[in-house]
Amino acid sequence: MKIIVTIFVTAVVTWGINWVITSSLKPAPDPKTGVSAAAHSNQTVAGGTTANPSKLAPPKSGEPRMTNAHAVAQQCLQKLTLLRPAAGPTRQLFVRQIIHQLETLVDLGEGSLPAIKEFLDQLQEVDYAVDSVRAPDLANPDGKVAGVVPGWTQLRSRGDSLLPPTLRLGLVDVLKRIGTPQAQQVLADMLSKTGRGVEVAYVVKALQELAPDHYRELALTVTRDLLNNPPRIPNPSRLDDNSKGYLLEVLALFNDQSFINNVNTQIMTPSGQLDRSALDYLTKSMKEQAMPAVYQAFRDPRLTNHWEKAALVNVALNYVGQSADANTMFADLVTNSSLPLSMRTMAIQNILGTQQTQGRTEDEARQAQQHLLSLLESIRGNASEETLTRALDDGIMLLENRISGGLTNLHSQTKPD
Repeated sequence: MKIIVTIFVTAVVTWGINWVITSSLKPAPDPKTGVSAAAHSNQTVAGGTTANPSKLAPPKSGEPRMTNAHAVAQQCLQKLTLLRPAAGPTRQLFVRQIIHQLETLVDLGEGSLPAIKEFLDQLQEVDYAVDSVRAPDLANPDGKVAGVVPGWTQLRSRGDSLLPPTLRLGLVDVLKRIGTPQAQQVLADMLSKTGRGVEVAYVVKALQELAPDHYRELALTVTRDLLNNPPRIPNPSRLDDNSKGYLLEVLALFNDQSFINNVNTQIMTPSGQLDRSALDYLTKSMKEQAMPAVYQAFRDPRLTNHWEKAALVNVALNYVGQSADANTMFADLVTNSSLPLSMRTMAIQNILGTQQTQGRTEDEARQAQQHLLSLLESIRGNASEETLTRALDDGIMLLENRISGGLTNLHSQTKPD
């Protein structure tokens, strides 16, 4: 019985969607002749829709040229503004229709550009997500510090792997796939007008893939301006919550350090929480030189969340043996009996796995391992918990084997089981 009811509801909703869309797009009849405007033209374009090219205004200089596909693109965009998927059994029906309209715009190619530009200039938006997941950062899709989303498949409604988070971000992907110089210009125009960090990130990533570094100065100018003068976003969505993080990731993408002085003192929020986007930008831009600021945040009495402390140590692991601050942070975490034992033993295993030897000479690699060995031995002298001492002993033995085994073993051996 439930299956029959679901089928019936789906059928009714489908009919309702088609009726609303058809009614909203049906051309009005000519008041004199009673014939629709489309009937005056015998030219047919994709999808069987007719358009009268004589009604199209000539394009301004530098703007995408309108073609017969313009009317079809306008209809696609009108449909996309009406399709608003909500949670429930009919959601997938809406999702399929949204994807179909976006693919139609891609198939129209440059013919869809005037309509897309007109729509973007109106600053309309439709949010497609119901339940979003946090995405990794732009420069390192496997990273753990959140930041710019590299693609909508990593920030999506669960189960909607092809659905963009919003209509405007979906149009960014449409323009990227069209990819022509005119499509790039529409993206650049969107970049110069938007006030949303997430849109800046999406557009910059698209332009960087299409024309590496060609739009670098525009991207940095827009990003710096929004960081220094954050606009008020009317009706912000959950994508606007991390606007600063998205913008900082754009700076990190271009290795731009112009905001370092601002971020240096902003790793901690006024409420005493760790600002992971600021931390990520600082460490990507300054690397080992960021350790004093990271250590200062680690010692901040307002930082009481153990896992946020562990996140700072996780950053420091890359520089243990090179930075005294990183060494101290690692030793403090491992010997702090108030922290979960699993967290402390995991830190030991992680440090053994993050010691990079690629690109170093055999002497340099052995020296780095020797520094780490000395650190573990000093910590071992003050350790008393059985599980912790066993983890330290295993790590010390592994390092001794690496050092005595030469460069081949340094590259091939990893952390203990």
